[in-house]
Amino acid sequence: MNTIRLTVNAIPPSNNKYLGNSHNFNEYRREKEKWRWLVRAALADAGVLTALWPTPHQSAAPTASPQGEAYGNGQSTTDRRTLNTDHYPLNRATVSITYHFSDRRRRDPDNYSGKFILDALVREGVIRDDSFDCVILRIEQGEPDRKRPHVDVEIREEHT
Repeated sequence: MNTIRLTVNAIPPSNNKYLGNSHNFNEYRREKEKWRWLVRAALADAGVLTALWPTPHQSAAPTASPQGEAYGNGQSTTDRRTLNTDHYPLNRATVSITYHFSDRRRRDPDNYSGKFILDALVREGVIRDDSFDCVILRIEQGEPDRKRPHVDVEIREEHT
């Protein structure tokens, strides 16, 4: 059974920040792209990706820099050649997300659904889709980390 463990050294914004706020679509898009790059870096740190950038023979240009600045031709940089194994994308997986906030304030779990993280895992080719057919989602709040708030993500392949 294939298991990937990632640590992303940031906490995604609450869903309340963007919910029902249609005039902030560009800000939402930039935040989503930022999280794509944060997850991509965590995948590289975990040894799942062999490269953060496409190899020279790949034609796709990045859609945004790690800071979320858009450039290039808008095509995805994801290429299965950057994944270390032929096991991806996973057809079905349990994704466990543990938030380590900087304090013990009360937070609603439905406001931290993992949307940016799941979307990035799909975009990077780790999981096939983020629908109920493909993902069993677990969300937890871990111990606070005042010095380094972060998110731990575990992706465990499920056999159907």
